[in-house]
Amino acid sequence: MNKERYNQIIDEVYNEYAKSFENQSIVEQHSFDTDPITKEMFIEKIKFFGEFSERWGLKIEERELSWEQRNNLCVERCLASGDGLSGSAGPDGINYEFYEELFAKYNVPKRAITLTYQNESIQSYE
Repeated sequence: MNKERYNQIIDEVYNEYAKSFENQSIVEQHSFDTDPITKEMFIEKIKFFGEFSERWGLKIEERELSWEQRNNLCVERCLASGDGLSGSAGPDGINYEFYEELFAKYNVPKRAITLTYQNESIQSYE
C-alpha cells in the first residue's frame, strides 16, 4: 500500500472541495454549508453518504480483517524481518495469546481501507 499516494488523493479531492467554496454559485450547491467542513469530516461524509461521495468521485470502504488475514500479514512481516515463528498451540491448535503478541510486535492491522478515485484503487491498513 502506498500511504503517500492515499494521502495525496485525499488532499487533492479535499482541496478541490474547499476551493469550490470560492465561487458563490458552487457554494449554493453545498446546501447548508457556507464554509468547507474539516478534512476529517469530509472523509467521514465520503464514507457514509453515497451522493456526497459520488459528487467528489471518491469512495472509501472499510472492513474488519479476519483472524486468518491478520495472521497472513503477520507471517509476511515476521519472515521479512528474519524472525522465525515458534510457539505452543492450544487445544484447538492455535495459541491465540502467542499470536496476539506477534500481531502487536509486528503492528498487524485490524482493518483494511480501500480508497477508489478515478479508476485507481489503493488499499491501506489500520
